[in-house]
Amino acid sequence: MAKNFFGLGLAMLFVLLGIHLFTTTANDPSLEYPTLVKGLGIFLIAFFGLGFLAGLKVVFFGPWKKKA
Repeated sequence: MAKNFFGLGLAMLFVLLGIHLFTTTANDPSLEYPTLVKGLGIFLIAFFGLGFLAGLKVVFFGPWKKKA
């Protein structure tokens, strides 16, 4: 169970990093490729956000496959 919570926390950190990249870092005028940084932010939010939701499902409802 501790591994599940660690994974949820890690996924949430990456989602927060994606939000930070998308909102503040990409608007930095000294940045050479702001579109790339925004795209990376969107990717982090989407990929780790889905992972976070899947982890929540495992925490609340159990594993994907039940043991026979």
